[in-house]
Amino acid sequence: MANEFKRYKSTATTSEVVVYTVPSLTTSVIVGLQAANTTTTQESISILLGTTYLAKDINIPTGAVMHFLDGKVVAEAGDTISVIASTGSTLDVIISCMETS
Repeated sequence: MANEFKRYKSTATTSEVVVYTVPSLTTSVIVGLQAANTTTTQESISILLGTTYLAKDINIPTGAVMHFLDGKVVAEAGDTISVIASTGSTLDVIISCMETS
């Protein structure tokens, strides 16, 4: 089994955006998930693992970065992590994980 650290980036919009899909025959340990507010107003974000909320309508102050994991989250092949922002293209999102295949 090979272990490899990976990083995935996206911008959250008002429509659900899939940031990461776990590849087939792979287990992923999500070790970091953060969002940065790039605007001059407070914005909110929701983060989902499949259809389960990891965070819902969390406010991020102007120019701030929020970290959303205190521990690790295990995701299986085919699982997705997606984000939704309160307004369009205002939050930059980074997911860090270790994939095992």
